[in-house]
Amino acid sequence: MTKILVNTAVFEKDVKNGSSQLDMIKKITDLGIDGVEVRGEFFGEDRDQELTALKDLAQSKNWLLYFSIPEQLFVENKINENLTSYLDLAKKYSIGSLKISLGEIDTLNDELVAELKNTLAPYDVQLTIENEQNEHGHMDHVLEINKEIKQAGLPIGYTFDAGNWYWINEDPEKAMDKLSSYVTILHLKNIQNKGTVLLDKGATNWKNLINAVTPDIPVAIEYPMTLEELKSEFKLVQDAIEQSV
Repeated sequence: MTKILVNTAVFEKDVKNGSSQLDMIKKITDLGIDGVEVRGEFFGEDRDQELTALKDLAQSKNWLLYFSIPEQLFVENKINENLTSYLDLAKKYSIGSLKISLGEIDTLNDELVAELKNTLAPYDVQLTIENEQNEHGHMDHVLEINKEIKQAGLPIGYTFDAGNWYWINEDPEKAMDKLSSYVTILHLKNIQNKGTVLLDKGATNWKNLINAVTPDIPVAIEYPMTLEELKSEFKLVQDAIEQSV
């Protein structure tokens, strides 16, 4: 059965009002989720202490623990110099997957491929790129980079963000048709008038997105809401997954 994660974008309002990601995650331990994806930009000065507690909680609940890096993998066609520090972070806190925006890349040349292979080789962590809300996030470009990653044998997955397509005037369902074979995690959300809304109030047939990926691909709920709304949205996703099997 497909695993369902909660990305802490769900708690954006609470975090802005002073709650920590850990505080909010503790409130959903009985929801039935399979893991959490925490956001790097939501941590304060006590990040290491909070990550230690999150690691312990994830292990006690047998959860997946993912981390969203608030940076780009490529900056002006070069690999982000901070990548190694995030890989070290993942190793230290038993983070299973790191998500990072694709960034500014035209094509993967042999030099970049070799550098990425050398950088990633010492680590047992999945790295995934995400489509963005900018000129580098258009579906044809994202498709081409994913093809190059696969051809090069790089251990890099792909996070399909269901919402980001709207800001560059592209259709998420058409994008999924092209990209489904590369997806390693689905960031699920729905959009109406370029604003994030609850799943059944948006423009996307989000169930089609779930149906387009295989059951081994985790689905992360990733849009702001209240705890009460999360309970009902989680049930919606759960039901859709069960119906898709």
